Amino acid sequence: MQSTYISSTMRIIYVIALETVLVTLSQQRATQHSTACKPCLCKQRYADCSSRILTAVPQHLPTNITHLSLRNNSLEEIKNGSFIHYPGLTDLNLEDNKLSLSSNVYSPCAFCGLVQLRVLRLSGNFDSALNTPLNYSYPDKSLRQLKSLEELYIDGIPKTPMGTAFRELTNLTSLIYTGHCNLLYIQENMFVTTPNLKLLNLSRCHINDIHRNAFSPLKNIHTIDVSGNTGLGLSNATNSAYGMIGTKIKVFKMNQVVPPFTIGVVAKKTSFKYLRNTSIQELHAGHNFIEILEGGIFDFYPPTLARVSIVDNRFTVGVYVYDIMKLKGLKSIDMSDMSISHHFFRKFSKQQRRNQYTDQVFFGPPDLENFTARNYQMNSVISSIHIKLPNINSIDISNNVITKWKGPIKGLKSLKRADLSYNFCSYIEKRFFSEWPNLTFLNISNNLIGDALRTLGKDSGTIFQNLTNIETLDLSGNRIRFLHQHIFQTNTKLSHLDLSNNELRDWEPDIRQLKNLNYLDLNQNQLRTLGFTFRESLGTLSKNPTLDISQNPLSCTCENLEFLNWLFQHAMYLKNLSNYTCVHPMNTPIPLTEEEVDGLQRQCKPLFGIITSCLVGITFTLSFSVMALVYRYRWKLRYLYYVARDRYRPVGGGVGGELEYDFDAFVSCSDEDLDFVGKLVCQLEGQGRRLCIHHRDFKPGEPIASNIVKAVQTSRRTLIILSPNFLSSTWCRYEFEMAKMEGVYEARSVILVVKIGEVEAESVPRELLYMMKTDSYTEYPENAVDQATFWIALNEALED
Repeated sequence: MQSTYISSTMRIIYVIALETVLVTLSQQRATQHSTACKPCLCKQRYADCSSRILTAVPQHLPTNITHLSLRNNSLEEIKNGSFIHYPGLTDLNLEDNKLSLSSNVYSPCAFCGLVQLRVLRLSGNFDSALNTPLNYSYPDKSLRQLKSLEELYIDGIPKTPMGTAFRELTNLTSLIYTGHCNLLYIQENMFVTTPNLKLLNLSRCHINDIHRNAFSPLKNIHTIDVSGNTGLGLSNATNSAYGMIGTKIKVFKMNQVVPPFTIGVVAKKTSFKYLRNTSIQELHAGHNFIEILEGGIFDFYPPTLARVSIVDNRFTVGVYVYDIMKLKGLKSIDMSDMSISHHFFRKFSKQQRRNQYTDQVFFGPPDLENFTARNYQMNSVISSIHIKLPNINSIDISNNVITKWKGPIKGLKSLKRADLSYNFCSYIEKRFFSEWPNLTFLNISNNLIGDALRTLGKDSGTIFQNLTNIETLDLSGNRIRFLHQHIFQTNTKLSHLDLSNNELRDWEPDIRQLKNLNYLDLNQNQLRTLGFTFRESLGTLSKNPTLDISQNPLSCTCENLEFLNWLFQHAMYLKNLSNYTCVHPMNTPIPLTEEEVDGLQRQCKPLFGIITSCLVGITFTLSFSVMALVYRYRWKLRYLYYVARDRYRPVGGGVGGELEYDFDAFVSCSDEDLDFVGKLVCQLEGQGRRLCIHHRDFKPGEPIASNIVKAVQTSRRTLIILSPNFLSSTWCRYEFEMAKMEGVYEARSVILVVKIGEVEAESVPRELLYMMKTDSYTEYPENAVDQATFWIALNEALED
């Protein structure tokens, strides 16, 4: 028994001693590893020696590293055997040194031993000390040792083919010219020694021309990128497709091959004639200022082409629109970031009438699945239109200025995803979504949908009734204040509903039918509570959805105590509950915690409730009595107010207590109404009035806003020349607001309105319309007799 106990004790001591030794050895090894790596930083098998002002390859690094970065140092030469101690390297970065592309810089055995290296970065090593490009050459004899090399990043040498030793790099599939690239011209035999390339990146290499057979040797090529060569032009870029015939090319990128700010760029059909015979599947031609597509260009459409990106161009609506139906096989098109100066849908309709189309029918690519036109600046209204896209799956027209959605848009029966966010939409007709029965995702966030729902009134409850398959609905950021009770009545498959960043004060919609609801986002609204009906409906759902009501002014009152207790009873389903706050009456928000709710529970005992009820009753009685007295003597009080205002009006610096002003009136008008202002000046200044006219009396060099405020303050009256031009002017609206504020703060009558021309009441600002209804205003008459009386009356109206 005793021997067994001693044996166990010795075993425990042995284990503890062994663990101590292992920990000590591990710490010593880590210390040695860290010391050996200086001045570099080593982590696992990665050594970072970048920006260390090194002049030679360090030889003391851990021998098992696989990644080595020597970027941004002062290396001028790679000697034989420089990397012999690191046979496991798979990624080597020598960018941004002084390693010119020359056989004098890279020794024949510079990369010996790197049998596993797959990625080599040599770009950014241009040496300005070399006077002529003829001194450059690709170090193929040094690189021939890298039998496993797959990716090579290198500077571009003008008019210089790859060396013959590149034939031995049979695994090289990616060649990326970057850093200091100045190729100028791609010769016919440039890539003869690199036939296994799959990726060739020639972007931003100052290329002006490409031999039409330059890419012929690249039989296995998958992607070619000539983007950013602004001297190349559309024709030269597309003519290079001749060399792609017979290759395995799939992706061709020719973005930004036209000089900046070029106007009148026409994509001619002859420029694309060689593309038809290639196997290209993806074409990128963005940022090229293209305005017009020549008729018949789609006759050269490659039958294999499935995706097109033509972002940031300037397309105008033309006859080519009606040839788009020829693009069979095209599945995705991205034409975002366009800059157009016309009303898109209006121009489209005119073009249809010009071509004798009786119905608003547009035949799109028959196989199109995805269409994107973000940030297109359409500035349009979506009217009723029929678009023949039988296979469309996704549409993104977000971040435009499509303010009215009338619809319906027919022909999109298979549409599943639609993004119409950030469009400033304030008007929707209830039938707009009626033709999208299979839609599962709809993002209409960051519009003005709240205004649209108020316009619809009772019909707002039917706006989504045809979206019976909708699963995700984003209505965030829409200034929504009220939702109809039945607005989600038919959306039984809805699982994600986002109503965050709105102005909801109450929750009215019935959610009992939303059995699949997983997430309901109501954060950043004005909710003070969620009623019993909503809470009960939430409990009837088959799933327990996650609810987010953070950043709402939840009420910390006795009346809301039941809801506050409910929150903590369902804490597992509430998102960010630890960040919730609540508001006491007349207090600032405080953190919502269980302790706070318990304290409120104690305050809300029966005696406290009786006292509170009595106080509320007394307050209500006093308030009612005061309001009754005010109503009984309302006319006398109003009379006394105006008498007091006239008697105690603030006095300026004038003689005898009268206010002194530099001008009798500041004339607020639009520049388009200067003809009438000329008559005004002639008549009133002829009668001795002093008028302030913005284009004549504003002080040069001062901000316009400052001049306006000073003009209002130094004028007895502000004379509003109300016309359609006035209502469309931002500065006129500013002048009106400043005059209104002057009248409030200085307690004097400031604004005098003269109406010229026909003005629609709904376009007049609410405050100005109210002022015109409550105060007198004058209207400029048509005949000469009345005009004489008008000028006399207006002159008298300018009296203090």
